[in-house]
Amino acid sequence: MASLYKDVRIELSNIVSDIKSGVIALPEIQRPFVWPGYKSRDLLDSMYRGYPIGTLMFWETDQTERAKKIGDGTGKRTTKYLIVDGQQRLTSLYAILTGENVLDKQFKSRPIKIAFNPAREEFEVSNAANQRSAEWIPNVTELWTEEYYEYRDSFFKRLKIARGGDLGNARGNIERAIERVRNLRNFEFQVVELMSHAKDEEVANIFVRINSKGTPLKQSDFVMTLMSVNAEESRVKLEAFCKSAVKPTSGKPSPANALIDPKPEQLLRVAVALAFNLGRMSAVYRLLLGKTVGDLETDSHDRQVQFEKLETTLDHVLNLTHWHEFLKCLNLAGFRNASMISSGNTVMLTYVAWLIGKLKHGLDYSKLRKIIARWFFMVSTTSRYTSSTESTLDADLRAFASEGTSAEAFEKLLESIIEDSFTQDFWSISFPNLLDSSSGKSPAMSAYAAALVVEDAPALLSNIRMRDLLDPGTQTVRSVERHHLFPVAFLKSQGVSDRSERNAIANMAYVDWPENMKAGAHAPEDYWPKMLDGFSEAELTRHMGYHALPLGWETMDYGLFKSKRRKLIASVVQIAFDKIAIDETQKNETLSLRDYIKRGENNRIEFKSSARFCYRSKKQEAYIEYAIIKTVTGFANAEGGILVIGVDDDGEVLGLENDYATLSKKQDQDGHELFLRQLFENHLSQTSAGFIHINYEKIEGKDLCRITVRPSPAPIFCKPKSGGNPTCFYVRMGNQTRELQGPDLMNYRETHWG
Repeated sequence: MASLYKDVRIELSNIVSDIKSGVIALPEIQRPFVWPGYKSRDLLDSMYRGYPIGTLMFWETDQTERAKKIGDGTGKRTTKYLIVDGQQRLTSLYAILTGENVLDKQFKSRPIKIAFNPAREEFEVSNAANQRSAEWIPNVTELWTEEYYEYRDSFFKRLKIARGGDLGNARGNIERAIERVRNLRNFEFQVVELMSHAKDEEVANIFVRINSKGTPLKQSDFVMTLMSVNAEESRVKLEAFCKSAVKPTSGKPSPANALIDPKPEQLLRVAVALAFNLGRMSAVYRLLLGKTVGDLETDSHDRQVQFEKLETTLDHVLNLTHWHEFLKCLNLAGFRNASMISSGNTVMLTYVAWLIGKLKHGLDYSKLRKIIARWFFMVSTTSRYTSSTESTLDADLRAFASEGTSAEAFEKLLESIIEDSFTQDFWSISFPNLLDSSSGKSPAMSAYAAALVVEDAPALLSNIRMRDLLDPGTQTVRSVERHHLFPVAFLKSQGVSDRSERNAIANMAYVDWPENMKAGAHAPEDYWPKMLDGFSEAELTRHMGYHALPLGWETMDYGLFKSKRRKLIASVVQIAFDKIAIDETQKNETLSLRDYIKRGENNRIEFKSSARFCYRSKKQEAYIEYAIIKTVTGFANAEGGILVIGVDDDGEVLGLENDYATLSKKQDQDGHELFLRQLFENHLSQTSAGFIHINYEKIEGKDLCRITVRPSPAPIFCKPKSGGNPTCFYVRMGNQTRELQGPDLMNYRETHWG
């Protein structure tokens, strides 16, 4: 049997050169670098002192195409090796020796700067103190530049001045220490070279056996490596999308949202599932290598076709309209912020289902919202994709594919899977058992919070809605928190010593913070009656129903209370789930746009001929855009309302064609919606996602835009026409939008929001 590997020794300088030229594929140079600075320091220190730093593992590829190199520069070389083990070490050393930046977890580009004190022979992460000190070389990268000798001379000059005279014999010792660091470029790494005939499964097994620590390499890393040398532009788009989600560029549309910061490997999984109908990343890797996968036969000459298919699919995955329309489904399901998301996989693999529904079955946005909202609620609550992720996804993809191109069949399939998952036994047995936990990230707890949002329920004994308290775009004076119904101090006094028992989900309720302060360490039967003043019997019944409080709960044994409440919470969640059909805005949209146009403008309805195009000057005008901002702000600060764009004051349908023509890129509904969303993001004091919903309809063959504005739980300001900070306050009064200032503004805020 032929050996799978050979042992070789390679100097660091040669490894760096091969990374720079692309002979060695090192994707971490272009992807988030997860090592903290002290690990890079320790690595250099170990090399300096001759300590063992572990072996590297390369995998010789059988690629013959010329690939873009991953280091800096513009030349191309054939990629010969993929790095299996040692990515973090080599990324660190490559960045230190070349001065090239890395991307951290927040997608911020930064150098790795390690300082060295040659007199003490110590390394430190570069900081303000050692940068000021003449005793330190604040960035050892300087030791491998072409200006090394000039830098060394300037260092000794500074050191001599700082020490106040000649360095004497110390200079020789310092010079030797510096040269010793410089010679680390000649450090010989022991490298395990896996042969090209090694199978990917064998490589994975070898890796797992020898590498129980460090940063594990996943199958998605292999695919990302192949993309780096065969589909670089798409890989860059993928990284840029994720970076923009975390750190959006001012003035530009972005994927930023309140629910999830997508990771490259997650979006890649979405793309390969959609492109190849495969859930196992190892199978995708084999396919991209030109190997047969199941019924999919390919060879080396049509590998490029597979990459082109992946690139085309990624464009759909990274489409901002698709992304934000998908996230609306999660909002409709009651999920308002990232704390309610127990698994990123759940979100991203639900995105797969959304894209299949949209791209392969042609479902419109409104139908997708309903079915995908229900699908997400189910997969999140049951943790469908948490364990055996790839096998479950594979099975789902096969089921989706079996339904052909029928949109109706696809909808029925999803509903069938939902029904099979949400059986009556699930609600009466499984879900209460899931609630027997103290985890703050419990899918069951998230489902309960989402249910309260769907029900439009208030916080316990409060007039503030859960929807608003959980909305990250809301800046209220008060904050929502989970309150112990049986206070911790009281339970301790009763001998409940287990912290997880005291923090059980069944013992927690969402409250407005003043109520939390009242409970103190008192027994429920002591504090609860005092909190009920001012509530009618009907109001109290409503609150106890939403918050699943058993009748007489305050006098119950703690164990019995938890058991009964878990069952009641399950009932609340089940009822709420059955109501996920239309979102909050659609509840006020039972009338068609044609009906609204017939009724004319009023305090809740406004018509605008356009959002950009001026019918007098026949061109785009800023004041037209600002009129949209004023109207939306006015509605949000009053009782909400509907703005119809494409209809004039007399109710004549004009359409949006003139608006479309002013758009620089996508001159259609998608482009128009992106423009409106960016207009709101750039001008309003709050993110628009939580209270503004945009839909399009056709009347008389012409596109119209309906913007439904929900009442805001807090004041919304917008920027003045001249720009600057959001300081203008508008409110809808009758059929007009008025600006309030000074005492009028203060009085309105006091009476409207309290």
